[in-house]
Amino acid sequence: MKRHLEHPSYPTEDRDEARKKKEDEWLCPEKAAPYLRVCTSFLAKRRQEKHPHLMRQGPPFYKIGGRIWYKRSDLDRWREARRFDPEGPSDG
Repeated sequence: MKRHLEHPSYPTEDRDEARKKKEDEWLCPEKAAPYLRVCTSFLAKRRQEKHPHLMRQGPPFYKIGGRIWYKRSDLDRWREARRFDPEGPSDG
């Protein structure tokens, strides 16, 4: 029976740190859109103040120095909040 051993060059602490860095990664709209599997226009429409009803439906974003940024952890939370479970609890 073979046992799975931790790879010596990837200690657990390093993997945890790498995962944390990835969660805190900042993405421009061109990288955030494919990450969410949407078009960049989907994100752009949800940032426009002239469409306030859509703006509330988009993921949180930051405007820094005239550029738009998304945090990967915000995108993950936003996506998970839209999860639909057809076998979830029923109302009746």
